[in-house]
Amino acid sequence: RMCFPLALTKWFHQNSIYPRDNFFTFDGCAQYLTSPMAPYLIARAYKDAGQPPPILVACVRNPVDQALSWWSYENNAMQWGHSMGLTQWNTQLRTTAYPPPTISNALEFSRSDKVQQHYDDAEDLMRTTSSSSSSSSKLCNLNYYAPDWAITWPAGQLSGIGRNGCFAENIRRYERVFSETFGRDSSSIVGISSSSTTTTPLKSSLKFVTILPLDVLKRSDLLGPALNRLLDGISKRAGCTNSTTIALSQQQQHHLLGIRRNVGQKMISNNTALIPTAEEKSMLQQFFADDTRELENMMLLGGHTTTLGWSSSSSS
Repeated sequence: RMCFPLALTKWFHQNSIYPRDNFFTFDGCAQYLTSPMAPYLIARAYKDAGQPPPILVACVRNPVDQALSWWSYENNAMQWGHSMGLTQWNTQLRTTAYPPPTISNALEFSRSDKVQQHYDDAEDLMRTTSSSSSSSSKLCNLNYYAPDWAITWPAGQLSGIGRNGCFAENIRRYERVFSETFGRDSSSIVGISSSSTTTTPLKSSLKFVTILPLDVLKRSDLLGPALNRLLDGISKRAGCTNSTTIALSQQQQHHLLGIRRNVGQKMISNNTALIPTAEEKSMLQQFFADDTRELENMMLLGGHTTTLGWSSSSSS
């Protein structure tokens, strides 16, 4: 996921393995989209380097599946830590209410006023505190050491249960921060481009983020336009005038049908209260419904409005 190159490895790839003028790299992490601090750090890194904004791709999935996966992952991680002898909780940092005993408790906890205040405070660390001629953030004044309560997510990893899958809400944060940093007209990629057969092209309202549902990976009619738009954005960012178009062959389209997600490891705890019930899965579906509708309105695939069809969990 993390693919930031070192200066030495970048030089080695450019001069030894792939001797060419252009160097391509990417970085991805499931926590970036939800983090209240990441958009500011990414935008500031490019702005300070005098670079145009990066190509931002938000890979999204059924939010219920995402919440269930995160719940299982975190509880397995805690079980692993307990087996290693880490049996004492820092209740001063996380309080005695952490970790939440059930996924419904975790959802309520993640959207509580206390957690929201933590997220607001973390974002406030990133806002500039002086004039534009000599701007700095509170985090900068802390030598970029985030307080313990703010990492890796404010209020703990399980604060993400009701936040990670709110993709539209998190994307709005990126759009706002990048607009404030670069201006609305300086984006290098705008949503997903319309298809050549559309007479009146529709445009996404997004200026900096491209939404790519993981479901699209099996849909050649949607994946092609998505990849072409990303390539167009990369070309524009590099100052190239020539555009590159990807045309998927029948063999490649056939291979797409075999793509599947790793379903992840099942819950290893013997505590049956940790296993989400059908009622809790339904509760999650209802909770994420409004954000999913907003996400559908944000994105365009092949020039058309999109219905994601996330009416239920694929893992239920």
